[in-house]
Amino acid sequence: MIRFMAETVKPVRIADARSMNLLVRVPGRPADAMGYTHAFTPESGIFESAGRRAVYCVSAAELGIDASRPFTLEFKWSDNRKEDDPMDFYVNGDAAPRGRINWLFIFEPALQTQEQSGGCGKTGLGPAIPFLAVTGRPTDAELARDASTVARRPHSIKGGCHE
Repeated sequence: MIRFMAETVKPVRIADARSMNLLVRVPGRPADAMGYTHAFTPESGIFESAGRRAVYCVSAAELGIDASRPFTLEFKWSDNRKEDDPMDFYVNGDAAPRGRINWLFIFEPALQTQEQSGGCGKTGLGPAIPFLAVTGRPTDAELARDASTVARRPHSIKGGCHE
């Protein structure tokens, strides 16, 4: 299971299908007109939120990924955009990261430790791929702060944004 987590300034509030969308691009797969291979909405059944945190729990198989091997993907959070047009990220709602930039996630299984049981559902919101600031990698202080929801060091994250 790949878990994407966003932490917001105010409590998460879902108004409609355009609220708190997760857009994912898996390299080498056919993309839609916006450039993404997968779009998830709160109605997709893999979303949950509590307070200021929102999490999507997506199976690697659903993304067409073999999680036992290294993989790369790009993702973006989009909240309240009006149109399915990448230029809309500049005008309507909120997007993280801003504009047409995406987060770049690189997974290297050799860096992983023993998997924690639990995750999404009744067991809580973590562990998750953290939603990072545009500056890139989390600091040790940020990792320690999230220790209550992330039971092990997050997957290897290289770089920051990728367009």
